[in-house]
Amino acid sequence: MFVRALRSYGVLPIMIVALAACALQDGTRGAPITGGRAISEGSQTAADSPDQIGPQLIVGRDGTLHLFWTAVSWGSSWEILYSRSEDQGTTWLQSPVSLKPDTETVAAGVAAATDSKGRLYVIWRQGDQATKSHRLMLTRSADGGKSWSVPAKEIASSPTIGFPYLLVDDDGGIHVAWLEGPVRGRRHLAFTTSRDFGETFAREPIRLEATDPASQSGLINVRIASDGTGRIYVVWEEDVKRRGASTIYLNRSVDHGRTWAEKPILVSPPEETRFGLHSPQIIVAPDGRVAVMWEQFDERTVTPKDGQPQNRIDRVLVVNRSFDGGQSWPVKPIRLNTINPSAWEAVESLHGRLSADQQGNLYAVWVEADGQTPQRLLLSRSTDFGSTWDSPPVQLQRTSPLGAPPFAPVIRHDERGYVWVLWQEHAPQPDGWQILINGSEDRGETWRRRAVRLTDPTDRFGTIRSSVFRVEGDGTLFVAWDEGRRAYQRIAFTRSADTGRTWLPQPVRIGRP
Repeated sequence: MFVRALRSYGVLPIMIVALAACALQDGTRGAPITGGRAISEGSQTAADSPDQIGPQLIVGRDGTLHLFWTAVSWGSSWEILYSRSEDQGTTWLQSPVSLKPDTETVAAGVAAATDSKGRLYVIWRQGDQATKSHRLMLTRSADGGKSWSVPAKEIASSPTIGFPYLLVDDDGGIHVAWLEGPVRGRRHLAFTTSRDFGETFAREPIRLEATDPASQSGLINVRIASDGTGRIYVVWEEDVKRRGASTIYLNRSVDHGRTWAEKPILVSPPEETRFGLHSPQIIVAPDGRVAVMWEQFDERTVTPKDGQPQNRIDRVLVVNRSFDGGQSWPVKPIRLNTINPSAWEAVESLHGRLSADQQGNLYAVWVEADGQTPQRLLLSRSTDFGSTWDSPPVQLQRTSPLGAPPFAPVIRHDERGYVWVLWQEHAPQPDGWQILINGSEDRGETWRRRAVRLTDPTDRFGTIRSSVFRVEGDGTLFVAWDEGRRAYQRIAFTRSADTGRTWLPQPVRIGRP
C-alpha cells in the first residue's frame, strides 16, 4: 500500500490515514478536553525568533504524531525541524530535532511520508545561494523518529532541479520525482526508485517528456497519485502549439514505476479551447477509477438593457474520469459550475480540491468569486464517480460564524460517510485570518448548522496560514497550522477526541520560542 507525500495533491483514502467522523457543535468549541498543555508553554514570540512555517503531520500506525516544519531566520538560517507526541498531542518533545543542521543552505519543498512498519522519510530541495546549485536530500528514521540517518542522502543535483514529490510503499519502495529544466524552458519529470527503503536509488532516473514537440514549457503543474496496487499516475498541464492554450495529459505505470506508458494519454477534450486548461488535480479510487479536475476559462456574452454586448471570461472547474485505470476518458467532461448567463461579473473558481471514497463518491470543494471578491464556499457531490453531480452545490460559507471571505478549503472524508471541509477566512480586524471547519455525517448530503472556529481568538495575523489535518481510526481528529509568514509564532496544534464534537480549550504551541 502506498503512502503519499503530504504536500502532494490527489490524496487517496486508502493510501494515507483518512480523517474520521466529524460531528461539530453549532458555532462553539463545546466542552473542553482534559489536557492540551505543551511541554514548554509560550505565547507570542519576538520578531527576531525564527519564522516557523509549513507544518506537515503524520499519524503513525502506533498512534504517534510526527510533525515536520521549516524554521527560517530570514537571511541567515534555514532548518527543517521535527517533533513527535506519544499522547495524541498533549505533550511534545522539549526541543525539536533539526533534520537539516546545515542552516546556511536554503530548504524548500519539504515532503514527508511513512510506511506500514513505521519508517519515516523526509525529502527537500537544498539550495546554495552563493553557487546557485540545488540538491534533493533525503533523511530516514527506522525507529519512529527517535534517530535519523546522518548525513542526509543526496538523491539528485542540478541548477534547474524542482521541488521533490515523494511516494512510499510497504515493500521498501521509495519513489522520488522532480521537474528538471530551465524555469522558462521545456521541463521534464525525472522519476527514480529505491527498492531497499531508501538506501540506494537507480543510477539513471526515468524521464517523462512533454507530448507535443512544439511545447515551449514541457510539463507544467504536475500532480502524482497511486492506487496502492502498483499503479502510479502522473498528470500535467502542457502548452500546445497555439500560444496561450494548453491541455491535460496523463502517464501511468502499472509496475511500481519501473516502466511507463510509451505515449501519454489525453485527458481533456481533443479540440483546443481558446484559453486552454490549467492546474489539474488527480484522485484515484479502487478498481481502476481515476478522476482529474482542472480549471478552464469559458467565454460568454452579457448584454445590458441599454448598451452593447460585452464578453465575460469565467474560470470554471471541469472533471473527467476513467474506469479502466486511466487508459480511456470520455470526450465530454463534466463542468461543475452553474453560472447565470446574464451575471454581470465574471466568475472565478479558486482553490478547487477533489476527494473520493471507496464507494464511488466524489467530492469537490472550491471558492467562487464574483469579480475579484471571494464570496461562496461551494461543495458538490457525485454518487456515481463523477457522471452526475448534485445541483445546486452546498454553500458552506453560510455556516460561518464570521461571515468573512473564504479561502483555501481542504476536503477530507472517511469510509463511514463522514466528510469535512476545513477553510480559512480573512475577517476584519481584530479577528484577521482564522481557520474554520464544518462536517457532514451522511456523505455530504447535509451539514452542521454552524462551522467551528479552530484558531484561538487571539490569533489575528494578517497572512494566510498553512494548515494540515489528519485523524486516527477511532475518530480522533488532529489539526496543525502556522501563523503565516513573518508572524514569528510557533506551530499551533489542536485535536478532537470525539469526531469533532469537542476540541482543546486552546491550541498547543510547538517549536522554538
